[in-house]
Amino acid sequence: MASFTGVNKAAVHASYVASHHIAKNKRSHSIGENLILPLTKQVVEIMLGQTQSKKLNVLSLSNDTVQKRIIDMSEDVLEQILQQLNDSVYYAIQLYESTEIASMPQLSVFIRYVSDCETIENFRSADYYYWVRYMGSVYSIA
Repeated sequence: MASFTGVNKAAVHASYVASHHIAKNKRSHSIGENLILPLTKQVVEIMLGQTQSKKLNVLSLSNDTVQKRIIDMSEDVLEQILQQLNDSVYYAIQLYESTEIASMPQLSVFIRYVSDCETIENFRSADYYYWVRYMGSVYSIA
């Protein structure tokens, strides 16, 4: 059971790393299952053999998985910022709402706060409905 759990932890970690790179490079989420995973399997098979290549079968890089991983990471970053804001004595929050060409509301949030005697600045921008879920957390700081 220990090796099975270890493989799953490594596969999940690898999935998060791949998803991070996909998001960072602004690529389609489907590139994971259509390009990255098949290419990685082929390279590992050439370099290390088929036995090692088969270990990559537990790695999930489907479109849905990559999307969930990116959402998880963005929510984690936001939670970390909110935690630092809660711990900070001094902070400033500036909100700017606009409407894009498709009549979708956009909300930009500029946050400045002091953490460990250092001024931190964060800028977050997302569609309005994404922020609505988190505004309760922001207002609970004040």
